[in-house]
Amino acid sequence: MPMWVEVRSATRQILVELEDTDDDSSWAMLLVPEGSTDVQVIGWVERYLPSPHASALRAAIEYEG
Repeated sequence: MPMWVEVRSATRQILVELEDTDDDSSWAMLLVPEGSTDVQVIGWVERYLPSPHASALRAAIEYEG
């Protein structure tokens, strides 16, 4: 089943669809305070998401940046 991970700020929205190993669809959203840097956002993502998901989202953030 897919898992969707979204990072949303006042100026940007990034949505990544990932493969998940359980049988449920899931959604994770990180609301980013205004003025946050990409480095801060990537740090939060790496703290709260499994490594493969954090890596995919980091790549999307760097691509958008």
